[in-house]
Amino acid sequence: MRTSTAYLVAAAALSLSVLLVVALWGDMADSGAHAHGGTTMSAQEFQGQLLAQQARYGLPDGSLRPPPGSQVYVLAQQYAFLPHTLRLQAGQHYHLAFFSSDVVHGAALVNSSGGSLNAVILPGVVSELSVRASGDLELRCNEYCGIAHHLMQGRILVEDGQEPTPPDPQGQAPDTEEHHHPESNP
Repeated sequence: MRTSTAYLVAAAALSLSVLLVVALWGDMADSGAHAHGGTTMSAQEFQGQLLAQQARYGLPDGSLRPPPGSQVYVLAQQYAFLPHTLRLQAGQHYHLAFFSSDVVHGAALVNSSGGSLNAVILPGVVSELSVRASGDLELRCNEYCGIAHHLMQGRILVEDGQEPTPPDPQGQAPDTEEHHHPESNP
């Protein structure tokens, strides 16, 4: 009988411990953290950060050139990453913050030798990766997100310390000819 009493006491203690942990998880959600890591954020708040970043660091071709050390916001949505192309400075550190408002996505940063850095992007939760820019990367969704999942890709281009001129969105070379205005000629 003593053995069964000891098992009952152990089972009761374990049950109370589980209830305590569940209560703590509830408090964690109120603090802005998520049980799977990352922080929770509303879709509107993340969109605001994304638009502000694009206005500040966006280039005419739609790519983004954020300053070194900055938080870079990337929206994962069926079936695209926004922005599609990031231009990072070689040797510098960046903090990538991924967000999804629709379904579970993945972020796989794949280098030319096949190595990768991965994160799961849960809806409503900011997933962060810190990277040191050292070579061009492909950004791929590695969680099945629907019928066009295979098309969900982006790029991270690593540039040397100088800021090159981004390509014209129409694919034309920049106009470098001097133009003379007729009204300025006497």
